[in-house]
Amino acid sequence: MQHSVDFFELAHQNFLGAVSRAQKTKRFYQLAGLSFCVQFAGDEMMHRLTPALQHLAINQRASCDLTICVWDSVSTQTPVIPLPTAHQDYALRGEILKYNNDRIYALLDIHTKVLHLYDKERNIALYYIHDARKLPWWIGGSPFLPILHWWMRTHTYQFVHAAVVGYPENGILFSGKSGTGKSTTALACMKAGMKLVSEDYCVVSDLPNVIAHSIYNSAKIEEKTLNWFPEIKTHITNINRSINEKAFIYHHQFQPEKILLHCPIKAIVILKIENSKKSWLEPIDSHSALTSLSVSTMWQLTHSGLTTLTHLKKLVSTLQCYQLHVGSNVMQAPALLETIL
Repeated sequence: MQHSVDFFELAHQNFLGAVSRAQKTKRFYQLAGLSFCVQFAGDEMMHRLTPALQHLAINQRASCDLTICVWDSVSTQTPVIPLPTAHQDYALRGEILKYNNDRIYALLDIHTKVLHLYDKERNIALYYIHDARKLPWWIGGSPFLPILHWWMRTHTYQFVHAAVVGYPENGILFSGKSGTGKSTTALACMKAGMKLVSEDYCVVSDLPNVIAHSIYNSAKIEEKTLNWFPEIKTHITNINRSINEKAFIYHHQFQPEKILLHCPIKAIVILKIENSKKSWLEPIDSHSALTSLSVSTMWQLTHSGLTTLTHLKKLVSTLQCYQLHVGSNVMQAPALLETIL
């Protein structure tokens, strides 16, 4: 374990060196009653990584439950952090095998090339990339995802790859594989008067009270979906996006009143696209719901093993489970979901 701690400390000292060369900026947030502080060395990444969290912002605190240190080498002129180079040093999703243990979590994201480190004992996390200008466009939608997932697990909260809509009294958690319309269904529900807790990821409390907590206020929307919701076109942040990029919005920037920070969950709904004009809703067994929810969540999140599966199994065993067959008219979905709220 000591070499993992040594590597973490090496990276942390690199951050402190970056702070000495660039101005440090702090932002404070609260998630599920727990506070965390994000410290930026310079502002190269701050404007890209904070809008999705803005609805969670709180006033400055003397101490927080977690501190995340963020920097890059190019803008702060700090040395590059030496990383293992052999293929066998990494697991499938980029976990750095020789630095992972019960105390230190280490991940080099294979898509973004961002290094994520988390020290469970000190409640400090590190978020590093060599050149911040090379962060992909979509990273701002779910910043610090692995770190927040690891941290919340230590407090018995579970990250779930799902959308949540509803009212302060109760809500619906709905999931499905990529392309089944989570974002579209969430937007349709908001247009019909419901409020949004999450569009892509949420944090769910442990039983017996199943509460979903909002993490990000962002949404990634396919071009064809915009035809259903022309009112949001003026709020797209990546106007000059490429043909492969989804449209990007932050709900907090133009409709903060439609965001719920948390709500009790009454039912789980699994989405399935149908080649039909009509949409319909039907009950399903907990095993079918677990299969969809666990595959989606555990593939998206590292360190999602037996603990995650056990939590999700309890979740589907406690709540009513349904499948929403989504037809071509997406605006039929809200009325169907209202019947189970």
